[in-house]
Amino acid sequence: MLMLAWDRLDPVDEFECLRNDRITSSQGLGNQFVANKCD
Repeated sequence: MLMLAWDRLDPVDEFECLRNDRITSSQGLGNQFVANKCD
C-alpha cells in the first residue's frame, strides 16, 4: 500500500529514465519498474 502511494506521489521522471538507461548500458541490468514507466 505504501509503495503504491509513493508511486502516485513521485512518478518516474526523465532523469530517472536516463539514469536507468545508463545503468542498464554499463551493467547489463537496470530497474524494470523504472523502465516500464519510461516506455
